[in-house]
Amino acid sequence: MTSKELLTLLSEEGSTLSGTFYSMIASLSKEQLNWKYDMRSWCIAECLDHLNITNNLYFPIIERAIFATKGKPEFQDNGENFMHTLTGNMMIKMVRPENRKKSKAPTLFQPSQNTFDTSITQKFTAQHKILLTHLENAMGLSLAAVKVYSPANKVFKFNLGDCFAMIIHHDRRHFEQMLRMRENPAFPLK
Repeated sequence: MTSKELLTLLSEEGSTLSGTFYSMIASLSKEQLNWKYDMRSWCIAECLDHLNITNNLYFPIIERAIFATKGKPEFQDNGENFMHTLTGNMMIKMVRPENRKKSKAPTLFQPSQNTFDTSITQKFTAQHKILLTHLENAMGLSLAAVKVYSPANKVFKFNLGDCFAMIIHHDRRHFEQMLRMRENPAFPLK
């Protein structure tokens, strides 16, 4: 798979997720957004806040990487096959929805302990549009050549393709978590 093919695939998945997320969360009440089935789990609003916090910490890193490399020949997509880094592969596997093993989010990415109002859904929707713009802006770049780091720890370095794949899979993981919450028989009707 080339960088262009990966970006196209991730953009399509991101667009699908955006639509699915929106249809699932847009009409939820404040009570539904803040409902928890137990005290150890996150409510839907906390999942959204966590995604907003995480993605917003990654976005400046992504923007700088794209801006710094756009137009430079050594970073242009030449049609070669894209390869995930070892670190990127490990992180992607951790956040994939198929991985049912729970992991504690680093403190930096933890949601606030507030009661949220319905504006959390608009914040997430707006933030997800930014992600899609970043994917579009990266078109033409060699995703393997452009390097980024984790905002949680700059020791963790990976390529831009790893970063985009991690964000999309992480969003999908929490979408499925929110879907399971909505399907809980005790979930409030309004």
